[in-house]
Amino acid sequence: MTKLIRGGRVLDPASGRDGTFDLLIENGTVSRIEKSIPSPPPGTEIIDVCLADPNAKDARLIVDVVLNEYLKYTGEATNAEDERLYRQLVDQYKSMETEIKGREKVCAELQKSPR
Repeated sequence: MTKLIRGGRVLDPASGRDGTFDLLIENGTVSRIEKSIPSPPPGTEIIDVCLADPNAKDARLIVDVVLNEYLKYTGEATNAEDERLYRQLVDQYKSMETEIKGREKVCAELQKSPR
């Protein structure tokens, strides 16, 4: 399926792009990035993300919807290996946090005890 994201801000340090562009996504890959893509292929779903007068709530909703669509069509949804690694990192973080709290408690008790 082909999608055209029209009027979105593109910030790409690698290419030096920073501005409002149209993105054409074909078969899950960005195939064109241009200031304006006036004539997308027939059957293209057009997603207009221009924000004329957004408030923060509306802007966030629009960004969330566009990102969800982007993830669906680019195949960047989390896979099982990514999920496993994420869970492993979360578990390690929690373990370290518990250890740090335990050491802080011991240090606090040592500071209270008479010398």
